[in-house]
Amino acid sequence: MNNKPNFIISLDCEGKWGTIGLKEIQKNINSENLNFVYKKINNLLIKYEMPATFAFVMAFILSEEEAKKFECLSIEKKNQNNFYLKEFWKSKKQGNIEGWLEPKIFDEIIKNNNIEIASHGFTHFLCDDLANNLEVENEFRNSLKASSIKNLSLKTFIFPENKIGNLHILKKFNFIGYRNAYKLKYKGNSINRFKNFLDEFNIFQKLREENNKNISELIAIPSGFFFNSKFGLRSLVPGFITFERWKSLINDTIKKNKTLHLWFHPHNLISAPNSFSTLENIIKYVNDLRKLGKISVITQEQYVKEKVLFNFKDK
Repeated sequence: MNNKPNFIISLDCEGKWGTIGLKEIQKNINSENLNFVYKKINNLLIKYEMPATFAFVMAFILSEEEAKKFECLSIEKKNQNNFYLKEFWKSKKQGNIEGWLEPKIFDEIIKNNNIEIASHGFTHFLCDDLANNLEVENEFRNSLKASSIKNLSLKTFIFPENKIGNLHILKKFNFIGYRNAYKLKYKGNSINRFKNFLDEFNIFQKLREENNKNISELIAIPSGFFFNSKFGLRSLVPGFITFERWKSLINDTIKKNKTLHLWFHPHNLISAPNSFSTLENIIKYVNDLRKLGKISVITQEQYVKEKVLFNFKDK
């Protein structure tokens, strides 16, 4: 039984599926850049023997041949309700599937025996309670079909755009847990976004209280904090400030015997290569504390299984 504080790393692996409309980000997303950044991240995790959860948009890891097994990826639907599939088909008809189907990335990541493969949907379709239930079921069903092709057993889920909903449907497809999402008091306004930006400079950052109540017999995994993406205004945040912020969070986690979750999008590191050194400094700091027996590093699946089997106090 794990009675130590926990540290979780999860990666939202989307390629172009999750960056539609973000032209400045998408222009750097191609096969070469994606494969380079994923390999570099994987090597970093292997170097420190650091468990992590890679949550893939499942269509993203398919080969062109494997994609033919899915009707939505092989036959264009005229009245398509799925916005993400519309964009996929627009690119496919132009002869460009780079960033949409990248099986070599999966082949690289699966070499790491210390990671969990989770689902981030099939096409990045939003699965919240506003979504069409049939479309949501298609997302979950196709995710499992893709996992079968890749010989995977998906256990945890990360909702696209952190918009949580339809947990009863998620449960029906045998998932056991999902990453929670911290609910901001104010949403979608420039003042709130600026406040979030200012938080990146808070080198005394502490854990936040959040409701991790389990719903539909699914375990809510603490949402944690986003690893700063040096893009736009956020590029002004110095790496040493980001490190000190995470150092404060890690120390607070140990003090309170809780769970800290770090998550990010691998493609963000394409345009911010200097972030690698900051990320490594954080991982090295956690690893040093792990060697001292002060913290455990686990995957989302391990968190859920420990919570279910041992019913440890919410950390």
